[in-house]
Amino acid sequence: MNVTIRWRPLVALLLIIAAPAFSQDTPPPFARALLGDWEGSGEYEGGELQLSRSWTLELRDRFLRADMHVSMANGATFGALMYWKPTTPGSYQVVWLDGAGRMQLLDAAWDEASATMSSA
Repeated sequence: MNVTIRWRPLVALLLIIAAPAFSQDTPPPFARALLGDWEGSGEYEGGELQLSRSWTLELRDRFLRADMHVSMANGATFGALMYWKPTTPGSYQVVWLDGAGRMQLLDAAWDEASATMSSA
């Protein structure tokens, strides 16, 4: 099973339209530590998997974007795309899009003192 995400132009258009509603002109404070390509391995239901994630700043550095790809030992693959947009200082809305056509909106909050992100 190979999944390809083809939503990028639509997502970019929606975020460009929404961008003027947000006044924060800087990326989330945790973003600089995440930028770049990350790889890892793990186990899911007894099978090995490989995970890669690429973090970039998009649309005048106002949005943090994460591209994720998972490959499992049984040949299954999974892809997802996330955009983090600031809503208020320390609060973010995360738009999750995956290769199965699912979209979720999640709320997250950044705690500067502990340097942790949690779902709001």
